[in-house]
Amino acid sequence: MRPSLQRRGARTVALLALLGCSVRPQGDGQLPGRVAQAPRFSPPASVDACRPDRLTVLEAPLDAGAPYSESEWLPVEYALDHHSYATEELVLIFVPEVDYRQNALAVRGLRFDVAKGQWLPAARHELNMPRGLAPRYADVASGPVGTGYVVTWEDRVLQRTHGLFFTPSNGTFRDASASEVAARPSYNGLATQAAPPPDPDPTTGVSVNVDYPGQKATFSRGTAALGTVRFPTMPGAYIGAFPSTRTAFFWDQSSRAEQARLPPSQQRLTYLVHLESGATCRVERDLVYPVTAVFRRRGFIAFVNAHRNEVRPSDCPPGAPCVAPEQSHFERASLVVFRDGG
Repeated sequence: MRPSLQRRGARTVALLALLGCSVRPQGDGQLPGRVAQAPRFSPPASVDACRPDRLTVLEAPLDAGAPYSESEWLPVEYALDHHSYATEELVLIFVPEVDYRQNALAVRGLRFDVAKGQWLPAARHELNMPRGLAPRYADVASGPVGTGYVVTWEDRVLQRTHGLFFTPSNGTFRDASASEVAARPSYNGLATQAAPPPDPDPTTGVSVNVDYPGQKATFSRGTAALGTVRFPTMPGAYIGAFPSTRTAFFWDQSSRAEQARLPPSQQRLTYLVHLESGATCRVERDLVYPVTAVFRRRGFIAFVNAHRNEVRPSDCPPGAPCVAPEQSHFERASLVVFRDGG
């Protein structure tokens, strides 16, 4: 080859290298292309128990008007699902007070200060509807509007929509304006469900794909794979991530006693996994909560829980004139706030 052609070929190779391309020797059947991006982290060799103080769990009973009468079981449970909200500092719940016909007479506004770990003074507002014309509990709606929340209901006589505006900072109700009532968004049950966490995670842009039978989770950002974590047991449901520490939360609500009765291949446990490093640990404590609404915020993940009574099996012999056993119903409510210590 002439020297000029050799120099030209050398310059071409150098240019391809600057562009990030690789040049394969001829005869391997491969075309020149971009080098595949390597995973950002390697799977952990073993998964140990988390530090006892790693996952902070704050449990708080939720008083929505206890003790509850039979006419309140459905309205309170409905309120926990349909009227629960959270800011970066507060968890908010609106609970209608009902009469024996389950018609709403007043609305209570409950606020939990996450930083202080305590309930703030509750607010209460009478609907002032004529007797017998108060709205059914399921006809009371709510939603975020501007810097607060609007609670609305229909006047069945005047065919008008009334509303209250609740200010979270001071915990007070006032009459809502017509524009605020009209701006109330429709109920979106998926926004507070545990099953569909944001994909990808808003803070890191990382997507989590869980293969539960295969006991593994794959992490990626766009089309680039970051790595795969294989768990020693089946992981719990991927609830979401703690943005402050960039840690994924795989939660299971079974107790350790229930899990111990199963073979290791069938056990489901709670894990914490760093989204970008793959560092993994196992949470060794019971997290048995019947989550009704879940909130994923910058510094915490919160569950609002509607607890139901345990139905005892009937010991009535076949054919005997026995009283039917009590049916399952709402019994109490609670709030639990999780924080990851990193």
